[in-house]
Amino acid sequence: MHYQSFWKPLDRAELPLLRWVERVRCGGAIEQGTRVITEAGQYGAVWYVVAGVAAYRDPVKRNRWLSAGAKVAGIYAANTALKMVARRQRPPVAALGTPTGLSFPSAHAATSYAAARLFSDIEPGLKPLFYFVALNVTGSRLHFCVHYPSDLVAGAALGDLAARTLR
Repeated sequence: MHYQSFWKPLDRAELPLLRWVERVRCGGAIEQGTRVITEAGQYGAVWYVVAGVAAYRDPVKRNRWLSAGAKVAGIYAANTALKMVARRQRPPVAALGTPTGLSFPSAHAATSYAAARLFSDIEPGLKPLFYFVALNVTGSRLHFCVHYPSDLVAGAALGDLAARTLR
């Protein structure tokens, strides 16, 4: 199967939104802060740090935090395998370099929404914070146009579904 021809209609439909984001993207401090957020989300790193710190600080729930962090890592690995199968290329307007040229589904979104779901089960009072961070990590990818919007929606949905399944 020729993957580019499969993705071409969706790419064509979503590219105008990315071109708009490219035109209105903020620079300066917002750009710098967004870059920090997107780099923190690389490979799901921010979520492993949260799980590790929480495990250290909360010995009663230590095993739950470590298990949740490991599940997020597993979801990242599964998402990466799915990218290799889907073979959707990054948008031509991407403003950042990435480890691969593959776009679908977004691993930043998958790990973020998986972590938000799993971590909220452990600390329900922090649910709004976990989802706020997940939304920002995911949105940072749109800010830099390194994913089509459907990559982000699919990654978030897959991450949440995987987390629900692994609970």
